[in-house]
Amino acid sequence: MEIFVKHLHSFLAYLFLVSTTVSVIYAVSNYKKDEYSSTQFSLAQLAFIASHVQLLVGLVLWYLNGWSTQLFSNTAIVMKDSGLRSLALEHPLINIIAIAILSMGYFKVKRASTAKEKNKFNFWFYLVAIILILSKIPWQRWIYDHM
Repeated sequence: MEIFVKHLHSFLAYLFLVSTTVSVIYAVSNYKKDEYSSTQFSLAQLAFIASHVQLLVGLVLWYLNGWSTQLFSNTAIVMKDSGLRSLALEHPLINIIAIAILSMGYFKVKRASTAKEKNKFNFWFYLVAIILILSKIPWQRWIYDHM
């Protein structure tokens, strides 16, 4: 079960990273053209959905790995070890914040009336979200698990 959830978490990460990156690129390229296409909205929506499913799968994985138990029962030990602290606390917390920012951007895009506003919101909110998420991906662990 844990291995399946781990692979699902990785697959969703790829889906999220690609859809968010392409969505940001579309927003930049269409800003001066004053266009916002249905394809662009679909990409923003895919990133939004992928991020939320990724969050749910990540929380299940966090629980299955025992990070919740370790964090709350051995707080001092977890906080002293940077690797443990990163996986048990920083990674989930920063990613939850990033998903909240991405969600705000998605809803602002839905409510915006002009293509320029949609592109602006899509670009800035999604860019900040992807930067935060990229900053907290455990790269060595992720790459090692896929070799």
